[in-house]
Amino acid sequence: MIARYRTLARRIQLEVEELERTQAVIQRHWQTAIRTATDQDAYLNSVALNLHSSRTSCDGVMRAEATPGVMQPAGRRKSRRS
Repeated sequence: MIARYRTLARRIQLEVEELERTQAVIQRHWQTAIRTATDQDAYLNSVALNLHSSRTSCDGVMRAEATPGVMQPAGRRKSRRS
């Protein structure tokens, strides 16, 4: 397999693992928000932020796949502002 594709496959695997962890948090906080009358907004905000985070991760993988040289480990991406 071409090294670039091996790197991409590993990146996708890592992102999927992170998405699974994020999904578990979303589900747990959603259920807590349904059951809890107090601080419901805090749990709903957590769900919203985690959903946004998962979307950002998916977008990053797709961009990396489409743009050679963009694949960098999560947390080490260069800012577009610099």
